Amino acid sequence: MNAGSLWILVAAMGLTTYGIRAGSVLLADRLPKSAWIEKSLRFIPISVLSALIALELSSTNGSGSSITASLPRWVAAATALLVGRLTRSLWLTVIVGMLVFLLLQR
Repeated sequence: MNAGSLWILVAAMGLTTYGIRAGSVLLADRLPKSAWIEKSLRFIPISVLSALIALELSSTNGSGSSITASLPRWVAAATALLVGRLTRSLWLTVIVGMLVFLLLQR
């Protein structure tokens, strides 16, 4: 695959992704919203974050099942869980969890 074809492919994928997202945003205003749908939509960000964290904690990244290889992940996750429970701030939870993970990686 030459460079020109690659750029066309990347542009097409970007336009497709943008079209899907823009379409859902534009259609969302026109659809009727019930109270239970609005309440359910509030849980999407934390659900996605929880799924990503669970996937990362269960992944070994080729290091086998060594607990020492995944210890920084588990310590960062436990710290983030504690911060999340105490502050109820999603952003602070993510920032503290990432900082702990980065410090333990050194």
